[in-house]
Amino acid sequence: MRDAYFVASVQYDTEDQQTADSYAYGNEYKHLVESVNDLIKTKKNGEVLFAAYVDSREKEHDITEKVRTECKNKKEEDACNPQTPQSKRVQSVS
Repeated sequence: MRDAYFVASVQYDTEDQQTADSYAYGNEYKHLVESVNDLIKTKKNGEVLFAAYVDSREKEHDITEKVRTECKNKKEEDACNPQTPQSKRVQSVS
């Protein structure tokens, strides 16, 4: 038997106006979500196409909506709390 794992596909637009997809894997759910978020951030119009938990018997369990929701929440959270690069931060001088 194999170890259980998580897998997802992120679909996005390429520079030549085609669609493509990339896969993300993780041994833990949180690692999958982090990988998916990284793909979405770096790909044009990236979106979760599907996500699944594959158990040790290699049976797939659909978790697409759960991953989509978590990624959407993360995207909204990031938009509300943008990280300011260290070089752009203003220090107050007393």
